[in-house]
Amino acid sequence: MDSPPPARGSSQRKRILIWLIAVACFVVATIGTIISSNKPAPEPNFVWLDQTQFARQMHPGRLKRLYYKVVNFTAPLWQHFRPPKTQINITSKILAVHDLTNGQLDIGSSMATNETGVQVWLLSPPQLDDLRQRLKTAHGFELVNAPSLTTVDGLPGSMFVGYAHPKTLASIGVCLDLSPKIVAHQFQLAVNAVYTEECDSQTMGVRTNLSAACRVTLQNAGGVLITSPMSKDKSGTNNWLILSSTAIDGFGNPIKL
Repeated sequence: MDSPPPARGSSQRKRILIWLIAVACFVVATIGTIISSNKPAPEPNFVWLDQTQFARQMHPGRLKRLYYKVVNFTAPLWQHFRPPKTQINITSKILAVHDLTNGQLDIGSSMATNETGVQVWLLSPPQLDDLRQRLKTAHGFELVNAPSLTTVDGLPGSMFVGYAHPKTLASIGVCLDLSPKIVAHQFQLAVNAVYTEECDSQTMGVRTNLSAACRVTLQNAGGVLITSPMSKDKSGTNNWLILSSTAIDGFGNPIKL
């Protein structure tokens, strides 16, 4: 009894599938090489951003968008072999500070000040822990809010705690837009922070207590302190933002980068 002829159609489909996978891998590798070759020179640990620059941090350019489309299209072929992205827990605290100076907390001089007087300190993990301990016993401040967010490497996110102004519909509260990336075992974090509250002004009815956009490089479990430039009301209140980022596992436990 003669054996059935080989399934030519099946063999041809396999060759076409292998060819398509090879082409897709070549395209991904080529685009990745172009993106890598176009990377700018290493940046300082801190850079102020305007709103246009921050928007570019949140939205990739055309070449990167093409790269992401190819990656997503070919994902069913290789996603089971790729390790999951590192999870990042980002915590924040907005503080209203009364009669408490930076010198009283022994955090040294700020590393940067923008044109409106907003100041910034980059804190290593020990410095951040020390600041937290000092705040536990310090007087003259109150916690306004403490939103947190868990995301993954390269995935932007936003946090908003507040409400819309009843007349102007302007946002009242804390709004944080964040774009984290892991670069050389550290976090490169783009931040746009705005804290507003209602006021007695008949024209606006909204007062901005703190507004800053920047890109910072943080150690794992380290943080950044951003302070408002001057007193925002008659009681002499300033506003501080303490932001920290930590790599975590699937159970929420801190891990090393």
